[in-house]
Amino acid sequence: MRLLVCSFILFLVSTIFLNSQEININAQSKKVQEEMTTLKTDIDGLKIQKQKLSSFSRVKEIAEKKGYTYQQSSVSANVVGVDEHK
Repeated sequence: MRLLVCSFILFLVSTIFLNSQEININAQSKKVQEEMTTLKTDIDGLKIQKQKLSSFSRVKEIAEKKGYTYQQSSVSANVVGVDEHK
């Protein structure tokens, strides 16, 4: 009878302990997922900012401030060896 009672108490204590561990792990997992979401949002924002900063108009503006000028080349390209009638 004592063995049965001790086994039952041990079962209850271990079940409670495992449930609390599961709750802690789930809370940590949720926190990490939220941090990942925040970081992904930050990365997307930085990508947009990078695109704005590296746009041709911005580069041209900075170059003109430094005294450089941009002149579009008058060179044209021709494709040789392609039959135009196909």
